[in-house]
Amino acid sequence: MKVETSEILRASLRSSPEEYQVPAEEFTNPTLENWTEEHFPGLISNFGIILIHDLVGDERMASYFFRMKWWIWDFSPTGCELLLSDKPIVLTGNLTDPDAIVALPISPLKAFMGTQSEKTALILREQSPKVLATRLNETSLGQAGVRVIAQSSQPQRFIENRHFQRQRT
Repeated sequence: MKVETSEILRASLRSSPEEYQVPAEEFTNPTLENWTEEHFPGLISNFGIILIHDLVGDERMASYFFRMKWWIWDFSPTGCELLLSDKPIVLTGNLTDPDAIVALPISPLKAFMGTQSEKTALILREQSPKVLATRLNETSLGQAGVRVIAQSSQPQRFIENRHFQRQRT
């Protein structure tokens, strides 16, 4: 899991170099992968461990986690930038639930997704990607502890509107 997830994350960070080109002019790192390694040492190589540590507390739960169907969802066509919070893993339901969904934004435009059943995966794939990106962002923002990270100022109003609502409740 550690090796496979770090390879998936590396491939995702390399997959759309144009996403990093404009911000890269402001940084000394030539790629998003290099930037990630400089600013978050060990994140890529330990990605699977981080993911598992947050989700799996015992052997029984681990078996549910490892049997999930996994893929990377590319939200590029939506025009929505995904948010990352200091509590990045989104889990709907319980890992034992056949309708459980695990989502983890891994770049501004991609998320690592997992479901317990093909039925749930199919339902997700039939959803509007823009609505799904919005729901993922709302959940990420709602469960954030202290930090929410965005690549640009594009989601600023989205964040401010929901943060205000969160403070009122």
